[in-house]
Amino acid sequence: VYCSARNSSHVSFCEVSNQKYAEDGRYLLGARIGGGSYKFFLWALDALDFVPGLWEAYNWALQMEWRLTVHCVKGLGTGAILLYREAAQPVWRIMNYAARSFATLVGDLAPLLSDLLHLSDFKSFLRKSVLFLWHLELHLLAAESKLIWQLLCYFVTCMNMPLGLGFNMARDALGWVRYALGLYTTTTLSAHVFVAVIQTAFILIALRNELRNIATREREKYPSFVRRYTGGGFVIMLLAFTRVHSMLTIRYVGAHFMVLLMLIGLSTLPFFVKPYNLALCVGFPCVSSYTCLAFFRKNPERKHVICLSVVKGLFVIVIDRTIGKFVAQILREMFFFSIGALLLLGFFSAWQRGIHIRLAKLCRRLRSDGTRREGRL
Repeated sequence: VYCSARNSSHVSFCEVSNQKYAEDGRYLLGARIGGGSYKFFLWALDALDFVPGLWEAYNWALQMEWRLTVHCVKGLGTGAILLYREAAQPVWRIMNYAARSFATLVGDLAPLLSDLLHLSDFKSFLRKSVLFLWHLELHLLAAESKLIWQLLCYFVTCMNMPLGLGFNMARDALGWVRYALGLYTTTTLSAHVFVAVIQTAFILIALRNELRNIATREREKYPSFVRRYTGGGFVIMLLAFTRVHSMLTIRYVGAHFMVLLMLIGLSTLPFFVKPYNLALCVGFPCVSSYTCLAFFRKNPERKHVICLSVVKGLFVIVIDRTIGKFVAQILREMFFFSIGALLLLGFFSAWQRGIHIRLAKLCRRLRSDGTRREGRL
């Protein structure tokens, strides 16, 4: 898949892989599935541009708005500089000169004013008052800090037991989560498929009950011969199914089928172990949960999908650790039985339609045509 996506068939890695797995059918199937998925992804990226030219128009408008903003800011800066030069700078010079003159005058008159008003005694009194208030504030701060520290120690002592219990419980919970994740990452595809089959059975039961209620409610809308007919209820349920849940069922089956094909293709490639585990443990449960919830909610929320995926993951762990081998054997037998039944059904339908007779006639015609050509030559 990497070689076909990057067009790097000349790389030594790609040459060795192609020579080693050239006759392996599983490798070829997986490479084709991966290449098809890569082409579908590229097509989806190209199809996102629904309105041609929309991004160019938005980019042009954004750049034009940015240029106008920069031009306005530059104009405001130029105006501020001119205002400072013409008005603020002369006023600042005048105020600076006045302040210097006042400071010089105060410095000259300070000794005379100090002798006249006895400011030296007032200065010493003010210094002693400030020192007294400062020492008093320091004593208050020391007392408050000591009280706060004692209260904090008492609170920590009281909360030691519940905090320790809470931390121990959190540690045990994290340990159990880590253990569960370790078990979940080693689960097999058969356990996930078995859980998906059980989920499908629950969906079918819910659909049967809903369709039965719809048929009972809408029975009077159908003709009388349908209501008197023995299988009329089934016909009404089938019509209600095609009207209400047919597209959801097609999407459910199609999504599971595509994901299973992708998983089978990735499992055949030895160098795609991590993508296979990611698709099996994350992609398959999320897709299955989303399509399952679509039967019951119009737009399933992310938290509901995650909750259902977690519950299914726990169930997968239980199945895989208890009857995992038995489930794998049953699914393998069911798979081969279904393949054989489909082949027999195809052979029987071909036999009924007389395809073997047509093939025999075609072979005879080809032989007779070949004999005639040889006779002419």
